[in-house]
Amino acid sequence: TSTNPNDQIEIRSNESEETIVRKYKVGESAKPENCSVSCKRRGRSHFHLVECLGGLTCWEKVLGNKAKHSDDTYYYEPDNPSTKKYDKILCSAYWSHHKWFPPVSDVDRKLIDLCNTYCAKHVVRDKSDLIAKDSRKAFYTLDAWRTGNHAFECQNDHHALEMYQGIDICFVIDTTSSMAPYFKRVKDTITRITQDCCALLKQIKSGSDFRFAVVDYRDHIPEADYICFKCDFTNHIEANTYVMKLASGSGGDPPEAVLDGLDAACELNWCDNADRLLFHVLDAPPHGRIYHTFSNDKWPDGCPCGKTAQNVLSKMKNKNIFYHILHCSNYVHMMISEFKNHIDVKTLTFDDRIMFADVIATQVHRHLLDTEVTLKKT
Repeated sequence: TSTNPNDQIEIRSNESEETIVRKYKVGESAKPENCSVSCKRRGRSHFHLVECLGGLTCWEKVLGNKAKHSDDTYYYEPDNPSTKKYDKILCSAYWSHHKWFPPVSDVDRKLIDLCNTYCAKHVVRDKSDLIAKDSRKAFYTLDAWRTGNHAFECQNDHHALEMYQGIDICFVIDTTSSMAPYFKRVKDTITRITQDCCALLKQIKSGSDFRFAVVDYRDHIPEADYICFKCDFTNHIEANTYVMKLASGSGGDPPEAVLDGLDAACELNWCDNADRLLFHVLDAPPHGRIYHTFSNDKWPDGCPCGKTAQNVLSKMKNKNIFYHILHCSNYVHMMISEFKNHIDVKTLTFDDRIMFADVIATQVHRHLLDTEVTLKKT
């Protein structure tokens, strides 16, 4: 077996001796990987594939919790699936079975032997949304593939189960003229969340609940008739009523009062013992040259109120608000890149096949699953 440039596991047929010439793309390294480099790169809980011969010789039965039988289909090449079955064997057990020392240092081996389950709330990510190599605090503390309750290194930073009150969800919406079609989508999403995720929330703790808030913004006067309004945290019925009363209007020049809307969201009445999620729906960046390339920005030096990404997003980060962006145009990529210098940004995409409500409801559901395993049980 080997790993291709897309980090997919490949298998090769013993009967085939054909040599395939690999074509490298710009930016790829032609330096070959040895076992040491490969195992170190693949990190925590990685496994090696071994053919399963079935019955009592299945490696899961031979090695116990150090191996798992796989029902996945593996391919020699894209249109050529293997008919064989394979078992996954954890790295150290694989080398030990062959009576070889693992091809990594003791420090790396100890890390590889650990579980790769992590807490999404505290893991450190880089600008590409990948887990940073030095992000260790948020991982499960025990060995790979261990069964039972999870215990995380960041456990003391989590809500205690008896104090947990649910999830606060805030929608921050650009209400300039091009955004009118999204008002109903936000309303439908709020309804969808309460219907699809309520059972899981009650399973975590009965009595916990969803609260919703809405912040709608346009631009600074005279470019627009108001900067922002808000509906503080309430139940889904009142939040939906507020959303359906939203009206679109002119925002003047292309940039909008984005930072004012986010700052207003930070000042809402967030619950101390609830998870905090913010979904930002927009199609235009803030004022300021660092966020866009528009030539007709009335305030090219930035927000006329003096707000900056650093001071607004630092406030959001300190309040442990999880920030998600649903961008409805391609004009906000520079903004997202700048924002990532100050806070973790989760970019959610949608199109005609992946519905707006589905994307957000799925994200809320995943967050609840993370909460379920990371709540501090006392």
